[in-house]
Order: sequence, then structure tokens, then C-alpha cells
Amino acid sequence: MRAPIFVIAVLCWLIGAGCAAAGERLRVATEGAYPPFNYIDATGQLAGFDIDIAHALCRELAAPCEIAAVLWDDLLPALAAGKHDFVIASMAKTPERETLADFSVPYYRTRSVFIGRSDRTFMLSGPGLKGLRLISQAATVQDAYLRQTYGSVATIIGADTFIEAYRRLTTGDADLLLADTLTSYEFLRSEQGATFDVVGDPLPEDALPSAVHIQVRKGNDALRVRINQGLERIRLSGEFHRINQKYFPFSIY
Repeated sequence: MRAPIFVIAVLCWLIGAGCAAAGERLRVATEGAYPPFNYIDATGQLAGFDIDIAHALCRELAAPCEIAAVLWDDLLPALAAGKHDFVIASMAKTPERETLADFSVPYYRTRSVFIGRSDRTFMLSGPGLKGLRLISQAATVQDAYLRQTYGSVATIIGADTFIEAYRRLTTGDADLLLADTLTSYEFLRSEQGATFDVVGDPLPEDALPSAVHIQVRKGNDALRVRINQGLERIRLSGEFHRINQKYFPFSIY
């Protein structure tokens, strides 16, 4: 039996203002170009780890999700403009991004690695990378790291998406790709990634942020707290583990 709308509204008021209004959908933004976390599947639908986590959270918040794919550069501006309630797009925290949004607790962690052809030898140093073409997705923490660390000795390419960055690596338009270990794991298991491998060790944890967060509009503490509580509950219930195992045979939390 469905509870009357008034009762639902009162319950939401009692447990915190982060609960969606009765009948209201939570508007969620993601990128849709970052497999296996968010991508468009063969049927044209959004899919991936982020999408499954979003639906699990919306169930915890007692509101259906309305998930939309948004260009990476537009995610936080659209959130700040009130077009979405939260963003789940495998985004790390930076001081610049914190001026546009508030961040949840981490919902997974990953390190960054270089990917290159397995039949080539690379030296991951300034002199060793001189003249090479290094690629990552534009406006990401990896792109910023490449420009700051190697911009004076190498050509830095900012691709529109990580899918495009991996494609340009396979076609020879770039020598090395800097990406996170988890998307690299997906790529290296694919047919396109068969002749590529991880180059060197993952970047140190103090070089790039490893924690990944969900974003809400600045000042929306009620929803941020509810999302944090929801993340805790889906971990304790085993739902997070079930979703994790769907995409990775190891824990990413």
C-alpha cells in the first residue's frame, strides 16, 4: 500500500530536507563517455558503475533517478545553474571544482598510470619524455598534471573524452596516455588494448587525487548528507559490493 503524499512529505521533513519531494525525480548528471563507469550501451542507454550507484542511491533516497549525459566541461556549471540535483561522473576533488560544488565522501578510489605500446621502452622523466606526445582528457586532473609536469618538454594533447584519448593512442596519434588505473584495466582487457601495457608505476598518491566523489550544488548540505548516508547504507547492505563485482573482480573502495 502506498503512503499518502502528506505522510511521505512529513517523514522527509523529520529525517532531513535532503529527501526529494513526493513524486519528484532526482535529476542526475553524468558524462556517458567513461567506460566502465558511465557510457552509452548497445541499446543507446546510459550504463556503467556510476549509473548503477546512482540508481542505488535514489532508491535509498526514495526517489526515482532521471539521469542525463552531459559534456564533461558542462557538468559542474549545469549543476551550479540548478539543472541537476547531483553529479556522479567519477570526478576527483580539486580546489577549483570546490568553488562550483560541494563533494560527498569518496565512493571509490583509483590511481593514475601511463599507458603505452608494450613493444616500446619509455623513461618517465622530463628528458625521457622530450618530444613525445602525451594525451589525456582535457580539463581532467591528469591533463593538468601533464601540462604542469611535462608541458615544457612534450606535446600535451587534450582529448574531448577518455574514449577519444584511448582511440588516438591506438591509432598512433599519441605516444603515452595518462589515465586512471580502472579505466585502463578495462582498455587493456579489450581487443584494442592488446598491444598496450602499463608503463612504470602508478603516480604517487600525492601527485594526483585518488578519491572519487559525488557533487551537489554549493550549500545543499541536506542532500550531501543524505547521499553520504546512502553510500554508507549501500556498502553495509552489500549492494555496493554487488555493483563493484559486476565491473571489477577486486574492490575499488
